[in-house]
Amino acid sequence: MGKAERLERRLERRLGAMAPASQAMTAEETQVVDDEEASGVRVDRPLVPAMTAAETWNPSELFQVKCFTARSLQDYEAAFRTLHDSYVRAGLCDPTASGMRVLPFHLWRETQVFSGRADHRRVATLSLVLDENNRLPMEEVFEEEVQRERERHELTAELSSFAVAPDFSQPRTEHLVAMTAAAVQFARWQGVDDLLATVHPKHVRIYRRIMGFQQIGEVAPHGGVMGRPAVPIAAPVNDIQAVHPRFLQWYFGNRILKEQVRRSYLSEQGYRYFRPFAIGAEDGRYRRPR
Repeated sequence: MGKAERLERRLERRLGAMAPASQAMTAEETQVVDDEEASGVRVDRPLVPAMTAAETWNPSELFQVKCFTARSLQDYEAAFRTLHDSYVRAGLCDPTASGMRVLPFHLWRETQVFSGRADHRRVATLSLVLDENNRLPMEEVFEEEVQRERERHELTAELSSFAVAPDFSQPRTEHLVAMTAAAVQFARWQGVDDLLATVHPKHVRIYRRIMGFQQIGEVAPHGGVMGRPAVPIAAPVNDIQAVHPRFLQWYFGNRILKEQVRRSYLSEQGYRYFRPFAIGAEDGRYRRPR
């Protein structure tokens, strides 16, 4: 058995026996679980059984990262530096002189940046873009798919820019859960009923197993991650059956406090500071090749 198979088996034991081990995400594959993801064929969402006594699980032993909404320039800068370092290491973007990865949507008022903290450090980040102004970053590649979701739901939002600082840890399932659970709780409190994301094909399964995401379009090259393949996925915010039983307390319980993820906005000072570093605003690099 190779190293990759052993890692997959280990993760399979952690997640439970809901799917074959080959469907799990390895530690290497999770280096950037977000823009760099996707899959092939849409499948029906399996109904997740109710949690049983045998599945009772105390995730506090594994979950080091605690997620907050970014509220200071230091939070935002740490997030953009973490995103930069993680993506550069994974080969998803070129290094920048600033050492930050700031995309135009990070500066939108409808974007909420999240800061993951552990050991008194800012070590992870994730962004959630609310579709309050009928614009989402993934529309540059998946316009038709986003429009279909928008027409079917009250309010959609897009998860993006998940990263963990390379000098802290390899991204792990618990990091993904800790960060996305905070974003999901935040989205629910903002009235969102539909979550979207773009992911690499080999990572769709982990999003489906944890949060019930389903593929809603075909694979396409994504200019935002050096032309790597990406696929659009969507998940309901309020469907408790879609969430893996082991993580119900995170996505629907009280592990995320409302004050922890209260909405915050980038200040005008922050906008002026980060705007010169925003990349890809005018060059059309996120559009699907015709």
